[in-house]
Amino acid sequence: MRVSLEAIKLTSLFGIPWVIKFLWGPLIDQYGTKRKWILVMQFLLVLLFMLVAGTSSLPSGVKVIAGLLFVGAFLSATHDIAIDGYYMEALDKREQAKFVGYRVMVYRLAMMAGTGIIVTIGTTLSWFVAFSAAGVFLGLFFTICFFFPMLKMKE
Repeated sequence: MRVSLEAIKLTSLFGIPWVIKFLWGPLIDQYGTKRKWILVMQFLLVLLFMLVAGTSSLPSGVKVIAGLLFVGAFLSATHDIAIDGYYMEALDKREQAKFVGYRVMVYRLAMMAGTGIIVTIGTTLSWFVAFSAAGVFLGLFFTICFFFPMLKMKE
């Protein structure tokens, strides 16, 4: 997409929401359930990736995509807050340890998919196809989480 190395380096700023997420973390407990926050964030991320796909062919698409992905960083950091609270309430210590292991495994798989599969699709087919595929994939996970909650909350 003819993006300069300097502009690519600026994407490291996308980690800022993860560093400052403690600022809005308490709001997750005050407004709605953790499950609701998880589902809303997943749904918004699906929409975001579809929007990114739609803007990928625009002349100023790279700048718009960068802004959208920065918003996506806030959404994903909020999702992380909610999922951490969700499993901390739903699981005992032993189950929490196992769940953290699963989360790390899935995180690593997602990093490989995002930096390998999606980038390969983007550079070989088109960025529209790559971002759409990411959106569909996230939509599949949203649907699974919506209809089949993995953890049952303790009463």
